[in-house]
Amino acid sequence: MNDGNAWVRGSRAGLVLVTSRNGDMRQWGRAVELHPVGWLTDEEGGQVLLDLAPQAGSQSQAQALSTRLGGLALALHHAGSQLSSPFAQERTFTGYQQAWQDGFHAMVETRHAVDDRMVVTRTWELSLAQLTDAGTPQARPLLEVLAWFAGAVPIPISGLDHRVLGQVCDDRAVGEGLEGLLSVGLLEARLVSYNGVPAKSGDMNAVIVHPLVSETTRHRLSTSNKGAGQSASLAVQTVEAATGELDAERPADWPIWAAWLPHLNELLSHATTLLDRAMLAALAETAVEASRALIWAGAYSAALSLAEDALSSMQRLDSDHIVMLRLRFRVASGHNYLGNHAKAEQQYRAILRTEEQVLGADHPSVLNTRYEVARMVADQGNTAEAEILYRQVLADEERVLGADHPSTLTTRHEVAQMVA
Repeated sequence: MNDGNAWVRGSRAGLVLVTSRNGDMRQWGRAVELHPVGWLTDEEGGQVLLDLAPQAGSQSQAQALSTRLGGLALALHHAGSQLSSPFAQERTFTGYQQAWQDGFHAMVETRHAVDDRMVVTRTWELSLAQLTDAGTPQARPLLEVLAWFAGAVPIPISGLDHRVLGQVCDDRAVGEGLEGLLSVGLLEARLVSYNGVPAKSGDMNAVIVHPLVSETTRHRLSTSNKGAGQSASLAVQTVEAATGELDAERPADWPIWAAWLPHLNELLSHATTLLDRAMLAALAETAVEASRALIWAGAYSAALSLAEDALSSMQRLDSDHIVMLRLRFRVASGHNYLGNHAKAEQQYRAILRTEEQVLGADHPSVLNTRYEVARMVADQGNTAEAEILYRQVLADEERVLGADHPSTLTTRHEVAQMVA
């Protein structure tokens, strides 16, 4: 059955149990009942480890290792087999977990057993090779893009733009490639509720990638220096396309932002060193809008944390880059909404100095930052100074934006508040 085209004759005399990586119902036929083997729970995975290596530690330690391995049966069997060997370097669940953490990929590739199926990554490679032989070579580059998203977190299918993913293959081949990954278990389908409305029973509206699949795929790309930058860039473009039409101020869009937020954080944590400056700026701009959405949704701490993380991961961009100024503004806004008005004022004033140099005194962003400085002064109780600052901003807004512009009207209202 190595070529993937064998078949089993049905019989009324009994049942035939077949284990396979192929989960495509269309290839098995109507008489077959599929029983996918998913990820084991921490309790189940811990028991697998205890059965294989009962001397390696306690139940809680076994469950902790199972959690780190993502409940993947093949990885659990590989770990338990190594721990039970008299020649094993690591003899405990805790020691194995630490070694896995410190040198994950060396542990995975250890050729302890003769049976190559026990080596986790080789099973995935067999699946990808089988898909290539079956005429679906695009499955591998598609998996390499999806591997940059957060493992075990649903990826909304509606956000998988075929025009973006089609950069690794023909646009029309993207769906077939994703179907292939589903068929061999490298992707799993999920039914997820978005916007508080459950999806229809039987529908598939999200996919997930196992954390170990993501981790090993990224490692292979990074160490081989082949395609890591391209796949990471396409992951950024995918998130950008999925969120580009969302409105940070529209409540109906907030759950969609929430669905993509873990994947945005994952890219900020692991992909930034691989991106060119243009793609780095695109990722930062998406973080700016996500932070705005969190502010409007009332998640002030999350908005601040996201903006700070994005700012710290964008060090390759110049400090006066427009998107860096926007990120700094989001950080100041986070402090503002959390009630840290003095700190926010300090940060707004620092942003203002750079904006005036880069954008010019009459730029709308400069006027907006001046407004925020006045507001922070007012929020700290200094209404006299705030009135002066508001009136100065108002005069420039009337000149630059016009008397009827919404920003001008807002500032005029604040002036009235100060003298009331």
